[in-house]
Amino acid sequence: MKISRVERRKQDTRQRIAHAALELFAKQGIDATTIAEISEAADIGKGTFFTYFPTKEDVFVEVGTLILERIAASLQGADLAPDAPPAVLLERAIMPGVDWHEAHPALSRVSVAVMMRQPASLSARDPSIAALEGILIGIVEAGRAAGHFRADADARTAAGVLLAVYFMGIVDWHQRGAVRGVLEAQVRAALALVVQGLGT
Repeated sequence: MKISRVERRKQDTRQRIAHAALELFAKQGIDATTIAEISEAADIGKGTFFTYFPTKEDVFVEVGTLILERIAASLQGADLAPDAPPAVLLERAIMPGVDWHEAHPALSRVSVAVMMRQPASLSARDPSIAALEGILIGIVEAGRAAGHFRADADARTAAGVLLAVYFMGIVDWHQRGAVRGVLEAQVRAALALVVQGLGT
């Protein structure tokens, strides 16, 4: 469905705010950045900021929220068989995020810079990380119960490894020049190794 010009303008403004905020967060941290600074960098009025985001922390979680929405859509896709094996479900849970980062390298770069600047508080500030972890744990537990994965496979540990594969893959991708297609290949290869390790 074609979106209206007004809606497209709103999306552009929202993305401009997010990009400006992430750039500032990467340079000086979230706590040290003011909404006035974000508004000035995005070339909007301070009141306009609150039209799109209740707080500056909400800008930070914008990327995670967008990716989580893609993951949910992927796991509920009409093309997904009801009895899809857990390996396919894990791929459906991980790859939408990979696709987003490859499609938006500039936003991805600054979001990674923020993540590296204050990793200790990242999960507390971004609920999408805990949500993704929960999705991965659920898939591994279901796979274990169905006999696809080893009975002694620890779902939380497996989810932690998968998250590390995902996030460190993105960091490494940027360090190597963020070439389109490379991140996807790296994460798919690592995901295959994790699934192999979980196998019966």
